[in-house]
Amino acid sequence: LFVDGMDASGVNPSGVSWLIPAVASTPGSGGTDWRSEIVVVNPTSSPISATLSFVESGEVWPGSQLSSTRTVPANGTLYLEDPVAAFRPTAGIVVVTVSSDEAMVMSRTYNLAPSGATFGQGIPPIDLETATAPDEILIPFMHSDPARFRTNIGLVQASSGTFRAMVTVYASSGEALGARTYTVSSGYFQANNIMSQLGIGNQIVEGGWIRVELLSGSPAYWTAWGSVVDATTGDGTYVLPVER
Repeated sequence: LFVDGMDASGVNPSGVSWLIPAVASTPGSGGTDWRSEIVVVNPTSSPISATLSFVESGEVWPGSQLSSTRTVPANGTLYLEDPVAAFRPTAGIVVVTVSSDEAMVMSRTYNLAPSGATFGQGIPPIDLETATAPDEILIPFMHSDPARFRTNIGLVQASSGTFRAMVTVYASSGEALGARTYTVSSGYFQANNIMSQLGIGNQIVEGGWIRVELLSGSPAYWTAWGSVVDATTGDGTYVLPVER
């Protein structure tokens, strides 16, 4: 994303890349309207630089640069509200490359209610400098109830190429309720309402979990995530993956 040397602001643009595994600016199910926010925090006494790239759903890694390199002032922040609005309706992943390993990156994706209220979920980034591709990923919480809850999952990779992953949903009793294999050739893929994707969307599952196993392919890095959405309020809860 960067070349060595200084940019026009005198900031060294080479640095650390952070993967935000889900961003959106799009209408969703049940009248929801999803937006994202990103913040880059510079806790140092010198300015740093930040550049964002966006890999849209269905697009191959590494996507495209969102804007020119930004300068984040000493002890300041770069706050971006709805940074992928120009692509709306859209969802995907964002890579934030910062020139300091002391910088902090965070994001929030939320449903904008008709009244103007927001129902949000924090989505922490992944340091691509230290991340290694797992063999399997556990999503340790999910709900499914046609009248109340749905669980969405995402499969993302920080490389080009194709990988195959098997998704298995388990009840709290330990019973495997169903499984499906997905082939992912883009940087970002989202499966909405995973129980319906498995053909068993009428089942009520409280406190279940999901296993995602890498079957084939060699992505430089890949991950999965879960989001439990309350169909009544449109409130989403992000479920951090456990990589193994």
